[in-house]
Amino acid sequence: MRIGIVTPVFHPYPGGVPEHVYHEYLELGKLGHDVKIVTARFGRGESAVEHDVLRVAPTVSVPANGSMCPVAVGSGLTARLREIFRRQRFDVLHVHEPLLPFLCTAAIDAAEVPIVGTFHASNDSGLGYRVFHSALERRVEKLARRICVSRAAMDSVGPYFGGDYEIVPNGVDV
Repeated sequence: MRIGIVTPVFHPYPGGVPEHVYHEYLELGKLGHDVKIVTARFGRGESAVEHDVLRVAPTVSVPANGSMCPVAVGSGLTARLREIFRRQRFDVLHVHEPLLPFLCTAAIDAAEVPIVGTFHASNDSGLGYRVFHSALERRVEKLARRICVSRAAMDSVGPYFGGDYEIVPNGVDV
């Protein structure tokens, strides 16, 4: 199976989501799948698996959820993703933080295959979900499966966007 993993952040950017995606990539590869990671560019440095990383846009840092969050920017992002998806011929997309603008929402817009969405973040305010509800709701409805890494993540997204969510905790490399 050809799997595209779309993530707003990846190595060399540090953090939990890049680690989660890196290990997902490794484990899916061990199962015989052809996996590519679609993400943004983050300054200097590369990933240990850069040969399978497709970097589509630069980032700017914006305040979000009590920290600074790198957000991919650039005109024509959806068209660029459509072209990448057409060339790669993915069978399925796994989008991490599917409601995070602009890379993840553009990936959902561009996708023509089943999409799995994994929600990592938890927040108390839900301000973005309320303000941009109609634009985000149509994207959530495109998700074939909705995964949350914790009860807190599910409690953050579930009340705003109905449907079924499955909790699949982050793995541990033993």
